[in-house]
Amino acid sequence: MVDSRNRKLPGIYTRNGRYYGQLWVDREDGTKTARKFPLLDAEGQPVKTMPAAKEAMEVLRHSRRERKLPLGGPKPTFFTYVDTYFSKAEVAAKKKGTLDNERWNLERWKEHLGDIRLDRIDARHIAALRDKRLRAGSSNRTVNLDQIALRNVLK
Repeated sequence: MVDSRNRKLPGIYTRNGRYYGQLWVDREDGTKTARKFPLLDAEGQPVKTMPAAKEAMEVLRHSRRERKLPLGGPKPTFFTYVDTYFSKAEVAAKKKGTLDNERWNLERWKEHLGDIRLDRIDARHIAALRDKRLRAGSSNRTVNLDQIALRNVLK
């Protein structure tokens, strides 16, 4: 994209008549990725002109510095997604004993993780419950079965 003086404007793109700004953002797992955000004016309407797009891009950059960028979409919480997991056809086809064991294990995970979003679960959350269970006297096999149940849900 170029302005009226034919200078390149880094990070501003148009698609189907709308302006988008591209920024590098932290993915909370130590990596960064480029994401495009629609450029909006103060009223939340799409911008129509290049000067307004430049201004909206600066607002977007400021939001990134303040860590207030809009999220990529509605991410379910672990607590609510477990119910969705059990309603899937492939899960419902499992044997009754397997389902009972998974429900039991996932109840423990629900207590531990609570209302955290699925994309925010990381190794430290998993290690914390693993260490807690091992300190309480559970065997390694039991703790591994807990992790298998969690992996099935996150898959």
